[in-house]
Amino acid sequence: MAAVLKAAKEQLICHLCKQILVEPKTLNCMHSFCKKCIQQYMEHTTKGQKSPAGFLCPDCNNVMPLGQLSGSTPEAWASELQTNEALSSILKAFENSGEEIAMKCAFHAEKEVEFYCEDHEMLLCSLCATLTHKPCTDVVTIPVAAARRKADGGKFINFLSEQITMTEKVLSDRKEQLSTLDKSETEIKNQLTQIKKRMIDYLESMESKVIQEMTQRKMKEMHALKSDLDICNGILVDATSSLKTIQQSIDKDTPAGFIIRFKDQVQMFDERQTKLVRHVQTLKNVKLTFLPNRPLEQAVVQGKHIGSLNTESFPSRLAQVYAKAAPIETQRPTLTRQGTSKARPYSGVSTAAPTPRSVRSTTDMPSFRKPNVPRQIRSRGPREYSKQENETKSVISDVSSRISEKPASDLTQSKAMELSSVDGKTISAKFKSDFIASVPDQKECSLEGAAILKSGHVVLSDSYHSSLKLFDPKFAYIGLIKFATSPGDVCAVGDSEVIVCLPDTMRLKHEKIENNKIVPGEVLTVGDKCHSVGYNNGTLACCSGRTIHVFARDNHSWLRVSTTPMDADNLMYIAVDPNGERIVVTRNGYPNRPVVCLTKNGQKVWSYTHEELRLPRGVAFLGQNVLIVSWDQQKVIQLNREGHLEGVVLQQGVQWPWKLAVSPKGDKLMLTQCYYRLPFKDKNCVKVYKVIR
Repeated sequence: MAAVLKAAKEQLICHLCKQILVEPKTLNCMHSFCKKCIQQYMEHTTKGQKSPAGFLCPDCNNVMPLGQLSGSTPEAWASELQTNEALSSILKAFENSGEEIAMKCAFHAEKEVEFYCEDHEMLLCSLCATLTHKPCTDVVTIPVAAARRKADGGKFINFLSEQITMTEKVLSDRKEQLSTLDKSETEIKNQLTQIKKRMIDYLESMESKVIQEMTQRKMKEMHALKSDLDICNGILVDATSSLKTIQQSIDKDTPAGFIIRFKDQVQMFDERQTKLVRHVQTLKNVKLTFLPNRPLEQAVVQGKHIGSLNTESFPSRLAQVYAKAAPIETQRPTLTRQGTSKARPYSGVSTAAPTPRSVRSTTDMPSFRKPNVPRQIRSRGPREYSKQENETKSVISDVSSRISEKPASDLTQSKAMELSSVDGKTISAKFKSDFIASVPDQKECSLEGAAILKSGHVVLSDSYHSSLKLFDPKFAYIGLIKFATSPGDVCAVGDSEVIVCLPDTMRLKHEKIENNKIVPGEVLTVGDKCHSVGYNNGTLACCSGRTIHVFARDNHSWLRVSTTPMDADNLMYIAVDPNGERIVVTRNGYPNRPVVCLTKNGQKVWSYTHEELRLPRGVAFLGQNVLIVSWDQQKVIQLNREGHLEGVVLQQGVQWPWKLAVSPKGDKLMLTQCYYRLPFKDKNCVKVYKVIR
């Protein structure tokens, strides 16, 4: 009987998420999966196909044709799949009987979960508990872990009630905001109608004046033309009469009479001819023309808009109420481990949707369980270049020369070494000194990150030698600390602290500078291979290739504020503005990857793209201005707070710049250099510039 129950329980486990089936859907091959799991699996396997014919069963690889389904999206396909009523009935029976259905281990499909690791907050089987999680300090049975959480159940229920209440208030506030937006739209439309009416009235009034003046001028010119017509008609009548008189005189008059009449007509002809010639000489052609008001015409033609449409953003009344309160995320019940007085934030199993096993990436694995992939030794540059960038390197000189032959663009036309900043002050950078980052017995360095502390000390992360190096304010080498893996970027936190990325372990390491030594500190587990980090005013931001993570400092711990997936897989460096509210991140690769600015909650503010900023690297804030390294153009450009170009800060003497760091006082800039063709002395050289205001 026990074997029968065990076999039945195994049929109730989804082969994709390894958990109890939810809304079991059955394929033609009779294998069943959770509705949401099979929907995600179909979406992944048919992605990029215009008219997919079918997909393979994730369990037996038999073809499941989609032709028999009428839907056009994975969601519709999943809904049309046959529901396994038998399994649904068994699930209900188990629920009514109180019999527990054990879940399968995510890493050992044949094993059931029996333990829970408090250090990593993961369900484990016996193999995981005795092997991979053996070094952990608190691995307990599932009933013990559940009992700990049930002890705080009442407190957690109170927090949930508060969360529901606040959410309802937010919903009410947002509905009110929707009404405000509709009202704003109506007011703007009314404004536009009034502007249009005033413009039409003005144009009609001006048109009436022009037409009136045109009529007056026309009448005046017509009167002059009528006088010309009268003169010409008089001459014509006299000439016709003379012609008739001469013709009659020839036939009827005597010779003597004809001579006298002919003489009179000749005299009259001369008089008319003189009058006609004089009149012809005074004739003028007249044409009425209209010359529009040039400023008005230019305003109509060149004007891109009739006014500026602004989106005014200000804290809502709820934000003002909760402005002095602790962040919502910090108001969580704490779970105290038995036998200790140390409390830790409670966060149960992740509520994220399960990822199909065949689709799951290596970043979903715990930091101590790495994929069995041979590591590639890096000897060129802080980070492996993409294939596209490697192809670009061989022609970089040719591209640079071709760009220099083009007409000057708005970037090259900007003030090269002296720029006007937002606050009207002048910013310029002047070379001050340089120093070598290599230490004895080191030929080549790979400087992934750089930071300047308030004390003037400089911290460099060297991924080639897996170390963090410390230099004094005069750039003399003091010492280093070694890591088991290659570090990424580093940023200053506080007066004498830094945070360094350790991508392979999916963690950030907090290091302190005490007595001219680097002292190891706390570890922040991110759960992602973040390679760049930035900090300002209590906000810590880090990024992997495709995701931005933001944390806030609460007493002595870091709390996650947001996780923003980006529609990209090539994020490079990240920086936080002095207010701790905005984040700027650069992207790698051709063609013309934009620099993106976000709020710390992940909302996009602006993006900047330029033909001469194809391979942006390091980024930093100097006040409210954004400084960006253009690696292939070998310069540092400046954008203002709104993402508009202000000019070029550094260009002369810069060789393949990589990481950019700004001193806390904003009086110094520091650049590392990276290119595989650079000699070791240049690759190991760090340049320092003085900022002149």
